[in-house]
Amino acid sequence: MSTLVHFTQINLQHNKSATAVICKQITNLMTSVVLIQKPWINKHKILGLRSKDSTLFCGCNEDVPRTCVITKGDGSYGLPQFGSKDQTAVCINFKNSNKEYTIVVASIYMPTDSTPPAPAMERLIQYCNHNKLPLIIGCDTNAHHFRWESQKCNRRGYTLSEYLATTDLEVVNQGSEPTSVLITSKRL
Repeated sequence: MSTLVHFTQINLQHNKSATAVICKQITNLMTSVVLIQKPWINKHKILGLRSKDSTLFCGCNEDVPRTCVITKGDGSYGLPQFGSKDQTAVCINFKNSNKEYTIVVASIYMPTDSTPPAPAMERLIQYCNHNKLPLIIGCDTNAHHFRWESQKCNRRGYTLSEYLATTDLEVVNQGSEPTSVLITSKRL
């Protein structure tokens, strides 16, 4: 277990070159978590993300996944009961200042043909609240709202913002880059 966990969230747009760049970035990190939407896929398999000392998790095996999570370091395991092609959830144990922590992370893709939030996301949030587990969600919402520094709002953005207001989650974007929404619980 490490004392520092580096988080990255990215939508790879199924791009081979973007996959190579993210792999190169995490190579030198001791402990990292990468929350990925739209990984590079060929013949229903995620490609280019498996590397030494890291674990690749994906939310489903029966369909073409649109999300995955890479963890580098010890102490992580998948939560398949909260998985789907659009959601991958992982539990991570780490140590900081000689204190052990457990957090749940999720990579979520919200397709434009559905209304957020997805039932799987709601179940994961309920599970974390019930078990008092901190939750970090990296997602591509396909939603626009001023709350996460979009220049405009759309109906999906209003719906998701209203839902988030009923939870213990906060949007922690840095800047107004698209697909950079990272949602975390206040318990961290």
